Amino acid sequence: MRHFISEDARFKNAQWAVTGFGIECCDPIEGGLREYEIQCSDLRVIDRDIGLPTVIRRVLGHSWADPGLFVEAFDRAIELHKPQFTAPLHANWRFLAKRWRATGDQLASISFAQAGLPAPGDHVEGLRQAA
Repeated sequence: MRHFISEDARFKNAQWAVTGFGIECCDPIEGGLREYEIQCSDLRVIDRDIGLPTVIRRVLGHSWADPGLFVEAFDRAIELHKPQFTAPLHANWRFLAKRWRATGDQLASISFAQAGLPAPGDHVEGLRQAA
C-alpha cells in the first residue's frame, strides 16, 4: 500500500521524505513519484558484519538513489523514530553509507583500520540498541 507523502512529511529533501510511516521516496518520475517506501520498523535492522542498516544496502543498490540525500533522510528518520537497533550502529555509518555506491557490494571487505575508522562493532554514542 502506498503511503502518499503529504503534510505528514516531517523532513523532505530532493529525493526522500521522512514521515510517520518511515522514509518515502519523493523522487519525481514521468507520471508521478517513484514508489519506494521504508517502514520505520525496517530502520532498526543492522547488518552485524558491517554495522550499517540493511536498508542502506537495499536502497543504495538502486542506481537512481542518491547516497547523500538518503543518508540525510535516514539520519532525520532515526532522530524522529528513535529505532531500537538490532546491533550497534557503526560510529562512521554516514561516511560508510555514502561510500557504499563507490565500492558496491565490497563494503564488507573494507579494511576499517587502513581507512583510520573504528571497527564495525563500535557504535554511535547516544543511540539505543535493542536488548
